[in-house]
Amino acid sequence: MDADFDEYLPYHTVIKDLHFVSLQNIEVFCGNFESHAKFVAFLLSHSPLLKQLSLRPSH
Repeated sequence: MDADFDEYLPYHTVIKDLHFVSLQNIEVFCGNFESHAKFVAFLLSHSPLLKQLSLRPSH
């Protein structure tokens, strides 16, 4: 692991040796997704691991 990892991605949590970075802290180009809810639904449908996590709106 790069020693500067925390400098570049300061908002991460280590869960079972995997690094999860909050989606709130990354600007993501979502293509033709019309809403945040559709994008989250897409992520959940394509990631078995994310299905185990509870994703809630930040506001």
